[in-house]
Amino acid sequence: MMKSVISKPQVLLLLLGMLTGLFSGCASLSSTRDTVQAEDLNLQPVATIERPPSASAEAMAYFSLGLNRELEKDYPGAIEAFQQAIHKDPENDVLYMIASQRLLQANRTEDAFALLIQLLVMQPENVTARRWLAKLYIREGETGKAREQLTLALSYHPGAERIYLEAIQLALSEKDMDEVLEIARLANRHADKPAKSTEILLKLLVEEQKQAADAKTLVDLRDESTRILEKAILDFPDTETFYLIQAEWAITQNDWKKALSSFAELDQQFAGTEEVRTRILVNAIQSSGGSARGLRLLEKNIQAEPETAFTLYLSGLMKELTRQPEQARQAYERAVELDPQDFESLRKLALLTYQTGKTHQASKLLEKVITQNPDDPQLLLLAGQLALGGEDYPRALSYLQQCLLRVRQGAEIEDLPLVYTQLAMTLMATQSDPQKAVDAMLEAAASPGNLEWIWQYSVREIMLEEEKSSVRAKEMETELLHILEDLSDRLPKNPEVEWLIGRNHALQKNYQDAVKAYARYTKLAENTPRADFWLNEGYLFDVAAAYERAGEIETSIEMFQDIIAKNPNHHPSLNYLAYMWAEKKENLDQALAYTKRAIKLDPENGSYIDTLGWIYYQQENFKAAYRELKKSAELIPDESVVVEHLGDVLMKLSRPWEAMGYYRIALLLDAAERSETVQNSLRKAEIAVSNQLKP
Repeated sequence: MMKSVISKPQVLLLLLGMLTGLFSGCASLSSTRDTVQAEDLNLQPVATIERPPSASAEAMAYFSLGLNRELEKDYPGAIEAFQQAIHKDPENDVLYMIASQRLLQANRTEDAFALLIQLLVMQPENVTARRWLAKLYIREGETGKAREQLTLALSYHPGAERIYLEAIQLALSEKDMDEVLEIARLANRHADKPAKSTEILLKLLVEEQKQAADAKTLVDLRDESTRILEKAILDFPDTETFYLIQAEWAITQNDWKKALSSFAELDQQFAGTEEVRTRILVNAIQSSGGSARGLRLLEKNIQAEPETAFTLYLSGLMKELTRQPEQARQAYERAVELDPQDFESLRKLALLTYQTGKTHQASKLLEKVITQNPDDPQLLLLAGQLALGGEDYPRALSYLQQCLLRVRQGAEIEDLPLVYTQLAMTLMATQSDPQKAVDAMLEAAASPGNLEWIWQYSVREIMLEEEKSSVRAKEMETELLHILEDLSDRLPKNPEVEWLIGRNHALQKNYQDAVKAYARYTKLAENTPRADFWLNEGYLFDVAAAYERAGEIETSIEMFQDIIAKNPNHHPSLNYLAYMWAEKKENLDQALAYTKRAIKLDPENGSYIDTLGWIYYQQENFKAAYRELKKSAELIPDESVVVEHLGDVLMKLSRPWEAMGYYRIALLLDAAERSETVQNSLRKAEIAVSNQLKP
């Protein structure tokens, strides 16, 4: 098998990717007369340009006039005013820059060229103007002149890495890899802080080694690479890239001891943060073959080294990747034994312990981390989440309030709305202060989806309460609705609140009110910049279902058909519409096709299989109906409708004794909405049994 190497075209693409974003517009300036946007040339916004100190009073007046005309979107007038300002103060380079920018925006390229050249005649050392002029030449296809301008710019400012990178970009566009290598070497020797150009140089030198014509050349290139890399690590100790390159090279030479040493050095440099350790793992796997092979090779070599908290953490991550949570937990536990100060391992151990259901033990573990990092809001948030998951609401409230206090004191946190989301859930669960819950929800609403999360948590609490007291559960439903209505008054333009009000009405089986709330939601959503986000399939499904429950069947069918037309694989809609048709004994062939498609997309969904059985029932294919309904009952044995359907099909199969039993089970499973229908079916089954017993 031939060993895979990176070809020159691949290196070209790799380097182009590395430079993406550094010089916006440089590679795209290909058309000779396309309009150039300001950001294409990295032009400074007008708002940040201070008044030119040498400008005469008249020049400043024209300059201000140009700015005012810009605000009025009179761009030709603005250009004229800036040109008049230059005429009054011809030595002011800022005025040239602004005027040339506006000329480019007006697609007056020749005038922009003339203005920049005029400025450079007066100020040949103006590096910014030369860079702009080079980019214009690239746009016009005159790469030789562009190279000349960049060379002159470097002669005046040899320490500017950005200019070297622009020269590299130009050489890459011409696929001149020799020139790219030479420029990268010059940048490494002369630029003030050549981090990016050194990274490019190292990757090029690796490619050169693969193409080396003789052993001496190969040795020289390796020595150069090693020397540059070692210096880069010393010069840029806060840059991950060079440690990762060092480890990657070691892995390719099968020197795992050195590779793991480089990874450990990087880990120590960045204080063992989760983000860096995750990147180390990914880099190690990719460098050693990728995917399963890379995982196996990495694990084998880690096991061959003495255990450290760092290597055990990597082992734990690998076990998590391969879905071995208990082995991962053991690895993190051993890491903490070796280094009680390895807080990332301790945090991981706490999370995995929590996932095993040992909430109290997990909280105790996390408390150890917090003791050492009392001001870390992210840890306090995590502790609050664990306490909330364990229904230790006083502890959850304490941690979350401490987290918010740290943020108010200036600490940073990745997702502040999430803190308020957890706080609102805690307050909703305790039912202690509804107004504070609304205040927290107001802050949580900054990120879409948080309010729904809070609502779902509250509904879960209501359902748990219903098992104890249906009266109290109803009161909680009403209280939740009042909180949402209060929130709606305070967030009148937030569609999510109206959606949840609609869902709450649907939960209480007030379907007409649900439809009205959904109508308000739709109107609000349509007036937001993210209408597509809000009017998604999930929302439309809820609305269509509410219309069906409210008795507006035709409207519901139309909505489901619209959803399916936009997404033929939206299986909840396929099933719901098929069941509606089955109930009405209409479009049974289409219903059958929809249901089979839904089951193919979600094979273990008992509700979908029930629909299939019911369609067969309506088609009078009773044997097939019984077969599918039995499958459905095995998947969702506590669903009263499925049990009722089994009774119906058994009656058609002349098995009333069994049907009678299923009807009774259906009533026990709380078939409240259909109790009268089930009672009538039960009486018919009892009569059939009685008739069978007659002599």
